Amino acid sequence: MSSHASAPVTTSLLTILCVALVHRDRPDWLAVGVGEAARAAALSPERVSRLASRVGRPFADIVETITRPVPTLLPRLARRRRHQCRRAPPRTRTRPSPCSTPT
Repeated sequence: MSSHASAPVTTSLLTILCVALVHRDRPDWLAVGVGEAARAAALSPERVSRLASRVGRPFADIVETITRPVPTLLPRLARRRRHQCRRAPPRTRTRPSPCSTPT
């Protein structure tokens, strides 16, 4: 392998940014706080916070784009939902319930 074709390596900054983005949506998924993780990686927690604020919206847009349902499935899903809404009403009892009789 030449010096120009090195293997990709995840940097600490990228890793901590991912931790910060996860923390914004699902903090209960993390066993460590963002500030603590940043300090352990010798990064400024303030810098990580600023960067996470800047990349949060574009990151969310990318995730939304790549996780959308396949367009060909949408008509089938819509039909299925419409069909579920047209279910028969629940059966009524032939005799009154003891709870519904006046006292």
